[in-house]
Amino acid sequence: MLITGRITALVYSSNQMIRIAMKHLCRPLKDKEFVISLDCIDNIEETIKVHHPNYLLMDLEPRNHSALLSRIRANFPWLPIILAQQRFLYSDKMVAEYLGFMFLVDYDVLMLLYPKMPPSALFIREEFAGPYYYSRKTKEFTNTVASINSWLNARIQGVVDSDRTREIALNWLAKGICPIDVGKKVKLSDKAVYNYRSNIMRALKIKKTRDFISSLNISG
Repeated sequence: MLITGRITALVYSSNQMIRIAMKHLCRPLKDKEFVISLDCIDNIEETIKVHHPNYLLMDLEPRNHSALLSRIRANFPWLPIILAQQRFLYSDKMVAEYLGFMFLVDYDVLMLLYPKMPPSALFIREEFAGPYYYSRKTKEFTNTVASINSWLNARIQGVVDSDRTREIALNWLAKGICPIDVGKKVKLSDKAVYNYRSNIMRALKIKKTRDFISSLNISG
């Protein structure tokens, strides 16, 4: 289809039902304005380059797509990005904070706000950005995965006071080593290691043990 009007939003989801729902939420009110939806993540950057949408609404986890998001931010620094998920982990929030002008929104919130507050209102009104909103001025995002992981570790230092807790969590547990084996390696009881893990989970608001490793790691 040949699009001759203005593109207000670019929507992405690999899930057809979610994609259709998000496209509906973004639908423009004026004639000759359109929303483009994609089911292939590989086409996002080229579509932005060709159509210059006002904003992106994407169904993906920031922690698993930091390289893509970094390229988008570097090449299109003006572009607001809204990411929708059922829930976000600490690592997701760190990606959004590091790259900037990126808004993390639960699916349910998007639905509840509509139609009084469409997705575009989230970046018009800064209060909807949440506590992890952060505007970066630079366009340089090199070695991004390592840089964001370093950012995450630095941010944890400001949240978790105990050096020992951070050491056990980041140097051992976050690498997938089970607490029992960690205890043997660092000469601590199992109970002490589990206690360190509980402390950092509480500090970072990690609710489920299964989310612990993913909350402390950024991947490409």
